[in-house]
Amino acid sequence: MNLKFKLNILLLVILITVSSVIIHFSTDSIERAFVSVENKYFNGFYSELTHEIELYLGYKDKILKDWSRWDALYNYVESESTDGIEEVLNLAPSSFKSLDLKFIIIEKDGQILYGKKYNEMTKAIEPVDSYFFSEAIMNKHKSGLFYYDNKSYAVFGSNIGNNDGTKISDGHLIIGYDFGIEEIRESFLEDHFSVDVIYDPASFSKFQGAYAEREKNYTKMHYKIPYLNRSELGFQITIIFDNDITDLSNNIIRFFIILVIAVVISLFIFLNVFLNKMIISRIDRFNNIVNEIRENNDLSKRIQVKGNDEISQLKRQFNYMISELEENRKVLEIDAMVDSHTGAYVKKYGYNLLRQYIIKSKEEDKNLFGVYIDIDDLKYINDTFGHIEGDRLLNIVTNCLFNNILDEMAIIRVGGDEFFVFSYGKDEKTVLDYVDRVIDDIDSYNDESLFMKSISFSWGHAKYNESMTMEEFIELTDQRMYENKQSKDDV
Repeated sequence: MNLKFKLNILLLVILITVSSVIIHFSTDSIERAFVSVENKYFNGFYSELTHEIELYLGYKDKILKDWSRWDALYNYVESESTDGIEEVLNLAPSSFKSLDLKFIIIEKDGQILYGKKYNEMTKAIEPVDSYFFSEAIMNKHKSGLFYYDNKSYAVFGSNIGNNDGTKISDGHLIIGYDFGIEEIRESFLEDHFSVDVIYDPASFSKFQGAYAEREKNYTKMHYKIPYLNRSELGFQITIIFDNDITDLSNNIIRFFIILVIAVVISLFIFLNVFLNKMIISRIDRFNNIVNEIRENNDLSKRIQVKGNDEISQLKRQFNYMISELEENRKVLEIDAMVDSHTGAYVKKYGYNLLRQYIIKSKEEDKNLFGVYIDIDDLKYINDTFGHIEGDRLLNIVTNCLFNNILDEMAIIRVGGDEFFVFSYGKDEKTVLDYVDRVIDDIDSYNDESLFMKSISFSWGHAKYNESMTMEEFIELTDQRMYENKQSKDDV
């Protein structure tokens, strides 16, 4: 898959993605704008509806407060009255009917003192059942909508007190009305709408408050008021209206999508031509020259691409990078061979070199000697006088090693203060003379120097024979160096 094809695919993906985002957010904005127009009135309507219901509930609540502050009722609850509750309330079926009451409950300490409800079918007063009573008691401090027996009630509860409010009983008065939605319907809803209005209890699982449910040809606006005793249900008012505004919104969105698609196609054609002329063809030339440099491994070549833009800047950076690579390759080759601090071969490279000389000594039957050197007291110098003095001592010794080195000899830094020197094609006397010259140089330096401690090193040497491995050869020189160090300590 070539670059041109990839760029075309990328360009197409970008254009499709950008156009999709534009279409999504633009159409969403258009739709939200039209929905806002639709919802503006209905949100206002919902506020008016809520206010209307609050006024209705507030009016009923005021009646409750008047009843709950009644001396006769207070005295009865507190057992200060010899009258029975029927005499106190003086309620008959006609009273329930005229007051639009559905039930009255008086309780104290969880016990029912009076609990009656009006049966619309029989036109009689009946006791409230225990389940209804228990739910009413649980909400005795609240006012709002109450759901029971598939009906909605406006329920109000309050403590019972005397007329002037100076005495408050533990008893509670709870009264309930049919929720007066018909009054609201007649006074408010039908003045605003000529469409169907639906009332029913509904689940709270989908939404709370106001919610728009849009279908193809119509929209349902739902308004839900929660029940006190049924948290999962609410009293729902649903208004259905035609989607004239939504249809207009859909037509505008379709036109906008067609326009965006046409612009995207035109833009794709234009950018495709531009990319091919200004980028692809120049990158092809760039790529051809790079392949030539790679295949011939010729870092002396440089890329030539015309222009004064990012591609030409890339050309300059690439040419500069090739020059740096050429220089860095030389530096890396040296770093891989030589310890930068002492100038000796690093252990890995030095041992590889030693392996080659071992093979060479076998093939040519020539001597191969090794000398293991350990600088004395370097750790003491580092710990006592600091690493600067320790490095200075290390440099003095390595300078003496290099100043006396002969052809076919190599110095390897094995560790911090340990060196291995091997000599090819020399006899033992030449090797020992080399060590003596190094020791003489160090002694001369000790005589003339003000260094804090005399410099010395321990050493051991051995001749390689064919029965040895390289490791055994080095180990033998190391062992003899250790013997030399021990002999110093014994003196």
